[in-house]
Amino acid sequence: MDKKIILLCNNKIALPALKELVFFKQAAAIIIPSANKEVIAEVKEFITDCGKDVPVLLVTKNNFSAIIKEAIATHQPIAVLMMTFPFIITKDVLALPPKGFINFHYGKLPQYRGAEPVFTQVFLQEKQPALTVHIVDEGIDSGGIILQEMVDYNEDDTYAGLQNKLANAGAKVVGSIIKILSFGKYIPSIPQDESIAAYHKKPTATDIMIDWQKMPSHQIKALVNACNPWNKGCGAKINDTIFGIVEVQILDRGNYPILKSGTITCLNCSEGLLVCTSDEKLLKINIIYTLNGFQTGYKLKNYGVNTGDCFQ
Repeated sequence: MDKKIILLCNNKIALPALKELVFFKQAAAIIIPSANKEVIAEVKEFITDCGKDVPVLLVTKNNFSAIIKEAIATHQPIAVLMMTFPFIITKDVLALPPKGFINFHYGKLPQYRGAEPVFTQVFLQEKQPALTVHIVDEGIDSGGIILQEMVDYNEDDTYAGLQNKLANAGAKVVGSIIKILSFGKYIPSIPQDESIAAYHKKPTATDIMIDWQKMPSHQIKALVNACNPWNKGCGAKINDTIFGIVEVQILDRGNYPILKSGTITCLNCSEGLLVCTSDEKLLKINIIYTLNGFQTGYKLKNYGVNTGDCFQ
């Protein structure tokens, strides 16, 4: 099978798998939303550097369906692979390739349906995150599962760290997907278990703000990790100013008194920025994000913040 796959993508997480498809000479065309300049530039540079002749087609929300139809008519792919593509493919287009559309979902299904599975798996501290390759149907991340590739996870993994692991998992399974597409009339898959299915909406600004009174230290750390570097940290408000918190570590309270959760109990260059939490721990805030860029936590004092002030 030579050049029989069209790829739709919109995120750097797809690049390792994309490169494998190009390497195996299976990429007939690559379709990317025109607004994603960074991914477009990297894909075009890679194709040029490796001396391949793979067209890169740019689409918008208004014309993507017509361009996908035209690409399928031109290249006659056996299937279309999707990796983080943001637009919904209609039923008539799904039916065009002989083996349909296949999605690389960078989360465990059916537990992590939705647009930001990397964020959700880190925030909910999923112990076995996974890349799921599934058939695309008219639902959201609901088609039959072709395969899953689990990855290791630990509590210090950030959004970027898990994204990298899942991206490499995507590259790892490309060879298997090519083989599956090469044989038989139908793609073997297993229906998703709807009894454990969960859809997670894309997080809003409110969702990524720390609730100091309700969140224990481990949940705050999970939110911080889930927002690093996505969103440049999670939100924290103090003295009516919002800062991004990018990296933290949990410490025992030691000799520090029990204070209201969110209270700064230490703010100096030797011990850093220490904040009390609702479970009587201390959260050491190592890195913050401000309008002046990334800074060490204790430099919050340069913004009029003092020991004894409390995050809202």
